[in-house]
Amino acid sequence: MRSLVAAGCASVLLLAGCQDQSPPNPPPSSSSVTTSPTPSETRTETPSPTVVQESWRLALKPLTQPVYVDGVAVLLASVREALTIVAIDPVTGSKLWSRPATTSGVSAQEPLSVAVVGDDIAYFRPAGGLTSARLVVADVHTGKDLATSPVEVFSTPIQPCDQPPTRLCGTARPYLDTAAARYSFVISTGRYGLATLDQPPVQSRPVGPGGLIDLGERSPERVGVFQDGRLLWSMPVVAYFPEGSTTDAGWHFMLDDDHYIGTLEQTFPPNGDVDMGDVATASFEQATGKIAWSVRGTSLDCRGTVVLPRDVPVRCHYGGHAVFIDGVSRFSDVDVTLEGFVLDTGKRTWEFDFGLAAPFLRGVQVPPLFGDASLLLGRGPVAQRIVDLRTGAESLPAPGTVFLCPHLTSYSSARGDVSGDPLFTPCNSRLAPVGGTPSVATLVSLHQTLPLARGAMVLVAGPAGVTGYRLTGP
Repeated sequence: MRSLVAAGCASVLLLAGCQDQSPPNPPPSSSSVTTSPTPSETRTETPSPTVVQESWRLALKPLTQPVYVDGVAVLLASVREALTIVAIDPVTGSKLWSRPATTSGVSAQEPLSVAVVGDDIAYFRPAGGLTSARLVVADVHTGKDLATSPVEVFSTPIQPCDQPPTRLCGTARPYLDTAAARYSFVISTGRYGLATLDQPPVQSRPVGPGGLIDLGERSPERVGVFQDGRLLWSMPVVAYFPEGSTTDAGWHFMLDDDHYIGTLEQTFPPNGDVDMGDVATASFEQATGKIAWSVRGTSLDCRGTVVLPRDVPVRCHYGGHAVFIDGVSRFSDVDVTLEGFVLDTGKRTWEFDFGLAAPFLRGVQVPPLFGDASLLLGRGPVAQRIVDLRTGAESLPAPGTVFLCPHLTSYSSARGDVSGDPLFTPCNSRLAPVGGTPSVATLVSLHQTLPLARGAMVLVAGPAGVTGYRLTGP
């Protein structure tokens, strides 16, 4: 069986079993403390649920989907325009606690996420000024501080130094205009100080699972893998991607067994013409950096505008040009094709040609989810089609079908607009909001562990709050 890990993918939260049954916590990634929400690994003899019932709603302005930590749902939200970490009882929908949070000095290219440390959570708490903060490890049930750091300006996301995590490491500086240094933060005691020499370069940042980092160099820009206190290899990004590709514009990588598959985005000048095909999806070995394949003109997960199960490889193939004038995008001769591909070879397996309909351009459209690994797609004036992303098979939506329509979200930090997770609302085939409930398969389409227990809760964050759905039997 393949083992797939993705960086930067969003998903809904699945809580399997009854109130007194807690799914095991997934192991943290070797490159980030942050864990994606996953269903229980426990198999059950209970018949799979077939009915969805809305159990509760909590009014909120979420910025991320919830993650599940020791029986508590935790997410980031905007409260009176301020970044806030919020804990929720997943069974009742009651808010347990909330605390002010900040992105500190972390680049706006780093998406918002909740950092999970064992059965606790970690976050940056504002400490005066725009970017000054304390690194806090807190009890997930009460929000009580377990350990706090001195006031610093943190320039990298929260991440572990070791596995299982006993220390958190990253880059910080006392003031924004002083030299950055690697720090080490002992989780159990809160002892904070300079990191030892077995840490990645000071200017580096994680860009993928399994230790994949951007080394921070720009002449040329390089990526590599840092594991067990040493740099295994580094390569210029132009070895895999076209000129102009950079992590400064965004990235998306998945780890398939022992190979990375991913995309670096283009720099889009404020005023100028951009060839939409100057991107690539590439695969290279985790252990050596040796390239396996690269397909020019394609972007994994369509520049982040497709929300997918982690085991479904999909990319967009782009043609045409974009012109950006005073922040307004204008597209010409655009041709976009959605396609499946083989992870080992990069070979295309199916395609859905949109022609000049031009969906999947940056920030233009995020298609609705339906069932197990399907999207609702349109081709110009042709009626909307449900497309199975595993095979490319097309079908027409039945009357009354309920989809999950994603909505892009962001937060205005001191370093710029930071992307959050896609937020979901039930909708029909015309993308209009509806009051119905999605199917079981649609709600858990981003999860891979089945069957599901009756009584399980699925939490979905939308633009107006969080909804708790209970899965029941026939």
